[in-house]
Amino acid sequence: MSAPETQASAPKDTEVLVIGSGGSRVLKNIAIAAAFLTTFVAILWSAGAFWRLGLQLYGEQPMAAILGFALIIIFLTIDYRGEPKQKISIPDVGLAALTAAVFFYVAVSYAALTENLYFNPWQTFITGGLVVVLTAEGMRRCAGGASLLIIFILFIIYALWGHLVPGPLQGRSTSLFRLLPILGLDSSAVFGNALEIVGTIVIAFVLMGQFLYITGGGAFFTDLAASLMRGQRGAAAKISVISSALFGTISGSVVANVTSSGIITIPMMKRAGFKAHVAGAIEAVASNGGQMMPPVMGAVSFLMADYLGVPYSQIILAASIPAALYFFSLYMHVDLEAAKENIKAEDPSGLPPLGTILRQGMIFVFPLGLLLFLMFQLNMAPETAALISTVCIIVLGYFKGYRGQKLKLADIPKALVDTGLQASQIIIVCAIAGMLVSVMNVTGLDFALSLLLLHLGGGSLFLLLLTTAVICIILGLSLPTTTLYILLATLIVPSLIKLGTLPIAAHMFVFYFGIMSFVTPPVAIASFTAANIANADPMKTGWMSCYFGWVAYIVPFLFIYSPALLMEGSPAVIVITTLGVTVGIVLISVATMGYLRTTLSWPKRAVAFVLGAALMCPLETADGGLLLEVALSVLGLVLVAAELQVLERYRRRRAAA
Repeated sequence: MSAPETQASAPKDTEVLVIGSGGSRVLKNIAIAAAFLTTFVAILWSAGAFWRLGLQLYGEQPMAAILGFALIIIFLTIDYRGEPKQKISIPDVGLAALTAAVFFYVAVSYAALTENLYFNPWQTFITGGLVVVLTAEGMRRCAGGASLLIIFILFIIYALWGHLVPGPLQGRSTSLFRLLPILGLDSSAVFGNALEIVGTIVIAFVLMGQFLYITGGGAFFTDLAASLMRGQRGAAAKISVISSALFGTISGSVVANVTSSGIITIPMMKRAGFKAHVAGAIEAVASNGGQMMPPVMGAVSFLMADYLGVPYSQIILAASIPAALYFFSLYMHVDLEAAKENIKAEDPSGLPPLGTILRQGMIFVFPLGLLLFLMFQLNMAPETAALISTVCIIVLGYFKGYRGQKLKLADIPKALVDTGLQASQIIIVCAIAGMLVSVMNVTGLDFALSLLLLHLGGGSLFLLLLTTAVICIILGLSLPTTTLYILLATLIVPSLIKLGTLPIAAHMFVFYFGIMSFVTPPVAIASFTAANIANADPMKTGWMSCYFGWVAYIVPFLFIYSPALLMEGSPAVIVITTLGVTVGIVLISVATMGYLRTTLSWPKRAVAFVLGAALMCPLETADGGLLLEVALSVLGLVLVAAELQVLERYRRRRAAA
């Protein structure tokens, strides 16, 4: 198996941020400059450069500039239909010019605007209204923006006439004259926490990812996974699992994961003997897991830390065990699928030794280790740690890249531009999400919906969890991960907490079910993207993705009832619970696949399934439950060992020796 080839450039979540060949060169340069300035302003603010220069700014001022630049990028790169521009139209140039004027005015005069929010209503009404309308139009042009725009309009309608709604969802009365200044200017709306987190932390991590890829990080992760899996059956699929897990630590974008690694791993899997829809499903589930992998988690980890008011390090520690269980389950299914289909190990010749790969890739190991050290040991802010690690990557990459991919000076401004392009859509999404949260606060919808959900659940936590899971998947069919999480955390999480759920478990629950919509038909964007690369049937790939990713539908229920999986509890409880669930995953995987060493009979499959299901239950919450969990885990391991004939093979090796 030769070393797989990897693209050097960082992947994009979408290809729409490219101006067509028919556009004006001047306007193209304006879009490029806006992308550069988006990243540059974010870096200056994250690094504290403004106050070091003696400039006392409100946080909303640089955020207004960042949002304005993002909207200019969208208006100059995406047409009114949401398609990549082939030529620049006069109306779009006018929108970009209006955006520049409005957001420049907001950035410069924000202090005066907020002080006169209610005392100079026409000024704030017009300015706030323009901010809302321009942001909404930018959102409409983004990928998936139409669905979010419809939700936004429904929220506006509710804000204006929600007081006429009968029953528990009746809202407080407000007027458009009062609503628009709040939505367009208030620090709890468009310039709220969501936009601030994206404008500082997320952009810093996206920039770090850009430099990792410029210096060969994609090739390093793929080579490392290939070396670890050398000589194993189904190695091509296992490379997909491992490389997606590694890539997910810095990306967290499911589409970027599928498109960047899938173009390499899916053809490899098909050549090795995996069916097309199976190869697509494996890549989709592995890539979707990138959103669960610490430390980035699709930017949700930063938002979750803000919502819970806990250190960022606590979030990524809590996410570690569920993410590990997710990838372990997928790895088990891949291994059993390879064994069942008799997919042999590939020839590992041509691949450098693991030591060589690690030595050549030390320029990535050191910065990532530095990132974790700065955040965990020194409790440094995530954005500051990411910027320091980025500088480290730049210095090391300039002198030594991976497989000859050294950093050039010209790559630095290009990385800043690419970061701005990649972040522009999520910036606008989070601005709209902030407005949605503001509408809920103004109208009291968050409180009313919490009461309604509690009523629908009948006071039963399990029924509420089932209802919540369905709502999360339905909402996730058309919303980006970050927006989805903000909505769910505002609308649904309070209801779960009121029924006694641990706050971090409630947030993780809605997060997990929200992102599983990416592989759950009928609108499974990760599965369908992978199916397109694999030339497979999209729906068949989608349902196969659900099969391979089954554990993500179960584990959220487990950590609601068993917070030990979120690192909550004593070390003994955490270890025993994790062991029990791990063995349960093995047994259920074997039962559903119907294969271990050979094809299993139905009675054996039934025993494995029942025992695995018992281990997946929160046994440790009952009296004597820990001992029972240990006993069942040992029994499960003994049954697996017996089926694999471990003792017989050991005796034969000893006799031969």
